[in-house]
Amino acid sequence: MLKPVVKTEVSIRETQTEFKALGMIDILDIDALKTLLKEMEPVKLAVENLSRNDATLMIADTILEFVFNLLSNRNNDISTKLMENLKCCVEERSNKDVMNLLHSRKDPSVALSNTKLHLARILPSRPFGDNDVEDVVELL
Repeated sequence: MLKPVVKTEVSIRETQTEFKALGMIDILDIDALKTLLKEMEPVKLAVENLSRNDATLMIADTILEFVFNLLSNRNNDISTKLMENLKCCVEERSNKDVMNLLHSRKDPSVALSNTKLHLARILPSRPFGDNDVEDVVELL
């Protein structure tokens, strides 16, 4: 949405110069728009990848970690505020037990019994065997 504005910067500045003579508008801060566009690029890429049909929780978790790392490495207010808001939204919407299960399966040092415990919290209706655990984790 901001790209067309940045691409047409020269035309916009010429128009603003004409309008400023008439006292109609103030100068648009194109540099601020460029900064905002640059900071929103990782979020745009994340949304595109999360919207794919083959996206799984494992992919989503990896993408979000990548975006958080990118935003935390940039040292400006926009990135910091964006990262804080994204983390807040993700924490509000994520299921802690499912994410703990996912993280326990990512880390091979975690015992299978720990994975069964997370599954029992998510789906308490029946006990899980080793094959059931693998089937559920593959779905994630």
